Amino acid sequence: MFDFYRVAAAVPDVRVADVDYNLEQMIAKAKEAVNNQATLIVYPELCLTGYSCGDLFFQSTLLNHAKKAADAFVDAIKDFNLIAVFGMPLSLFGGLYNVSVTCYKGIVYGVNVKTFLPNYNEFYEKRWFSSAKELAHDSISSYDLLDNPYKNYEIPIGNDLIYNIPGSYCFGVEICEDLWAPLT
Repeated sequence: MFDFYRVAAAVPDVRVADVDYNLEQMIAKAKEAVNNQATLIVYPELCLTGYSCGDLFFQSTLLNHAKKAADAFVDAIKDFNLIAVFGMPLSLFGGLYNVSVTCYKGIVYGVNVKTFLPNYNEFYEKRWFSSAKELAHDSISSYDLLDNPYKNYEIPIGNDLIYNIPGSYCFGVEICEDLWAPLT
């Protein structure tokens, strides 16, 4: 139960494709947020792998390592009274998605999928990622996200999830361009 609500915007040091280092930085920021009495921490888009991995996003080694790190992060902060939203690439149903994961007390409450993928200037997201518009499912197994055979529960997935975590507050999550792109 939260007596008050304080949001932390985390800006961890991130190294491209160095998932272990990025995980350590994310855990350190979570501890800092708890020490500063935050109840929600929000991390950058694709923070587990770094945003600028380019064609490394197609490497199963990177994607599998990101899933293991996601599980490690959810587990590392399970005793914190802190909701966390973090970004990662996720391979599902034959597509690769840019997602945010929302977790609290060792449970993933949802996975938001980016819809509007920029493909201009230095951004080439359509080269690597599929849009939420192409997602034909509204839930996934926790195993699909966390790669942990001991965790098996259904997780909502989509681009329009509303979170109402018990004892907290109601909120939604947008990933970058989804916030300002016109609906088409």
